Order: sequence, then structure tokens, then C-alpha cells
Amino acid sequence: MNRCTASHTSSVELLIVNITPNSDEMEKLLTFQTDVTAYHLYYIQEGILKYFETGDHTLKFVPLQIEELDFIQANCGAVGVLTRKESIQFLQERQIPYLDLNESSSNQQLGFGISFKGEGILAANHFINEAGVRSLIFIGADYCPSHLRRLSEFEAQANKNNIPVHPCLFSHFSTGFADGEKIQSHNLNHKKRLLQLLLKLEKPIGIFCGNDRIALNNYYFAKSQQFHVPTEISLLGVGSLQRSIGGWPEQVSVIQMDHHKLGYTAAQLMETFMTSGRAPQSVQLKSDRIVHRQTTLRSRNDDHQVRSAMEYIRKFPGTTAPSVCQHLDIPRSTLEARFQRIFGNSIAKLIDQERFRQARDLLKNFKYNLEAIATLSGYADRRHLRRNFYKHIEMSPSCYRNQFIKQQHRSSK
Repeated sequence: MNRCTASHTSSVELLIVNITPNSDEMEKLLTFQTDVTAYHLYYIQEGILKYFETGDHTLKFVPLQIEELDFIQANCGAVGVLTRKESIQFLQERQIPYLDLNESSSNQQLGFGISFKGEGILAANHFINEAGVRSLIFIGADYCPSHLRRLSEFEAQANKNNIPVHPCLFSHFSTGFADGEKIQSHNLNHKKRLLQLLLKLEKPIGIFCGNDRIALNNYYFAKSQQFHVPTEISLLGVGSLQRSIGGWPEQVSVIQMDHHKLGYTAAQLMETFMTSGRAPQSVQLKSDRIVHRQTTLRSRNDDHQVRSAMEYIRKFPGTTAPSVCQHLDIPRSTLEARFQRIFGNSIAKLIDQERFRQARDLLKNFKYNLEAIATLSGYADRRHLRRNFYKHIEMSPSCYRNQFIKQQHRSSK
């Protein structure tokens, strides 16, 4: 509390203000700070607000911006996600305790922290045990601690099953207008590395992404390169338990993280720290659910008949849906229901996709002419092959082969 005293000097009254408040009388405030834009930050702040809505609290939540903290004469603490060094330095210079939710090392000064764990393990188990992938890729930012943790978990779990993970990491760079060429070059190099992996690795490929936005970008990239998602390439990101404001695109499958709980628990820890002066025990929150949308397959390995059907279709792409059911000795209605549950498509649609996939791969082998490719991939003749290519990618097989040659030439530069 500010204390005012009056004195008289030569008949002039002076007001002397002590601007250093008594720490025992100071109000204890908590703020939420961020210098990055992401939809899940809204849910973290909602979680903090929820904590203060019930019960009596020594701490009070005030939604102040970081630059406003200079005007507050109070015992302040902060929770948030700050990525720039100058932002964190601002708080440190003013001795404002700050709980970083960005999984960085800055929490070491408090002696406690809060973070998620297990997303990489969950992703690896899904791809290997349920989706039956043959190859694994991780895509994320090499400057993001949470992405690197997810990669480490992903690799450790995959190694237990003797499946290597191929990291495809991108680095931080300036986003200023002057760096337009640098950004374009950076993105092009990343796409080249990823495309080389997609062409080289055995299908199906499971791709685990550092967050849902990266997964969404690579979903569109895979489709632009005529890979089929999710039968050839299965994509999984990480997202919030809640939906984003305005509606996040529904395509991408995600491991859900409860950011409400993250904000609520962070407020609880900071109140304990600021009122007792002692560091509470660190907390780890575990993600244990995958929300399947358009970019992942659902539990294929636990259905023996579906797995057998897909093996038969890959071996004999010229087959038909009735022939598959006859081979497995199962009613078509039963098998169709299982295909819809796992793939979201009919048997006939999966046969059509498999023929196209095999034809596309054979076009990359220049020892086969179009007639041979049509026969090997299950088409009645070259005319049916051409018609199917126009249906899938709106170009002829010859144009696709020429495009592949040009693409290989660019990648080799």
C-alpha cells in the first residue's frame, strides 16, 4: 500500500509518496502471457479462469498484457507461452515468477513445471499395432521442445518394434518481408526431403506430426503428390481437446490434449508457489485418446478378415468385390460393413484405389509400357487405365510419367 506524508517547507506543502509498497500488504496477482498466436492458448486461459471461478483464492487472476506489468504495484506471477527471449527477459528483470507451458528449460528457476507426455508412444502404438504401417516419419520443428520430446517418445517406442523413424525436421527462420526468398527456399528444401522419403519408403507410411497444423499442411502436400491418404500414407497430429474458435478443419486425425486442464493445473501450482514460497511437485498430463478423422485408418490389424482381404486385393488388383468375398467365404454385407468401419469406403472403392496405386508405381519403372502396366495393375486394357487416371488425377498415364521424370530431375539438383 502506498503511504503518503505531508511536511511544510517555507509555507509550501509537499506531498511525499513512498512508491515502494510493503510486500506484506501487496495484492497477489496472476497474469497470462503469450507472444505467439495459437488457438489452444484460448483454452489454456479458459482453464485458468475456471480455476478462479470456485472457492476462495489468495491469488487473483488479471488479464494484463506483458507491457502493462510495469504499471502494477503488486506481487505478480505469470503463466503462459513465451517464445521470444526478450519476452522472458522482461519478466526475469522484474523478478516476476513465470510458469512456462512451452516445455522449455525456463521452469528450472521455479523448481517445478507442468507438461504433457506420451503422445509419441500413443502415435507409434497406433501406427504399428493398429494401422499396420511399414515405415514411419516424424515431421516437426527442431526448435520446439514439445516436438523434440514427441520425436524422442516416438522413436523409442518404434525401436521396440524394430521399425526405424525417419525425422524430417525444419528450423526456425525469420518471417519478415525481407526474408521472402529465404522462406520460399526453406519450404522448398523441406518439401524435397519429405518427397524423397515418401517415394523411397515402403508403403503404407505412418507420419506423426508435431501438431495439427503441420499435419494439415502435409495432408494437402501428400494429396498434391497423388499419394492416397490414409491407405498409403496415414497422418496423425496433436491437437486440443476442444475445437478452435471458428472451427478447425475436420480432416486431420489428432491425439487430443486437454488444454483446459493444463491451464487449470498451472493456476493451481502458481497459487501454491506464490502463497507458500515453496515449489510444489511437478505435474505431467497424459494424453490417451486419438480422434480419427480422414487421415488415419481405424484398427485394421485386429480384423483378420479385413487384413486378409487387403492382402488378396494387393496380390490380385484385377479382382472384384464378389471374388474377394468368395475367396474369404464371407457374406459381402458383413465384409462391406467392416471395410466401412475401418476405411470409410467400400470394397470396390479400395480395389479401385489399389489398381491406381499399383499403376502409378509401375509408371515410375521405365521398363514397362502402358499395355503391360494396365495388365499388371488389374485393368482390362490401356483404355481403362487411361480413364481411371483421369478420374483420380485428371491427367493421362503418360503425362504422369513425364511429370515424375521432371520431379526426379528437380530433386536431384
